[in-house]
Amino acid sequence: MVTVVILLSNSPALTQPTAISANEVEVNNLQKYYFGLLRTSAPISYYDDQSANWKGYCYALIETLRERKFPNIEIVEMVRDNRFKGEGSNNIKLDAECGPNTITPERKRLIRLKDLKGYFSETFGWTGATALLLKENMQKLSPGNEFKTLKFGLIYGTSTIDIVKNAYPSLEDRKIVTLKDANDAINKLRTGEVDVYFNDEMLLMRILKKLNRLIHK
Repeated sequence: MVTVVILLSNSPALTQPTAISANEVEVNNLQKYYFGLLRTSAPISYYDDQSANWKGYCYALIETLRERKFPNIEIVEMVRDNRFKGEGSNNIKLDAECGPNTITPERKRLIRLKDLKGYFSETFGWTGATALLLKENMQKLSPGNEFKTLKFGLIYGTSTIDIVKNAYPSLEDRKIVTLKDANDAINKLRTGEVDVYFNDEMLLMRILKKLNRLIHK
């Protein structure tokens, strides 16, 4: 299960009903809210260099919030390691974070331990973990044989690592190639440093399209 939004209740006005007032819109206009987005998690959250703009489902959500209730939302780039810590770039304190986040008991405890008084939203998008690999390697991805010839690539700090280890109990850490992000995965798949890349299916479909474009150039 992948949740696409996590809300941190640093600003009660953002996450709780406010009192009805004739000046409600003007009051909200004065308040600025900081939303953290990951730069390379297409199609959920990503920055498009060609258009020099944020895109994805998270950006669409932010645009809807801007139009309906909170016009002063500022997007802050966030690194994967700082998810669930309520902190964006330049140590900016976040009011919310949107991205492909799997809900786990450990992560629920983390946002409480950091005194964020945060919580996960209801899940409104989910997908299963799947693998991306070359056709010639598909026959090798079979229980008992896959670790003899294949190098598994997984992004550091994601819950996908636990999912893959549960699916392949004999997988050892030395067989896992740690990846920084989706771009790192694409590069290592192309150079052969990684044979199999595991991630959420929705994210992999985007990567597959990008790989196909690079191959046919």
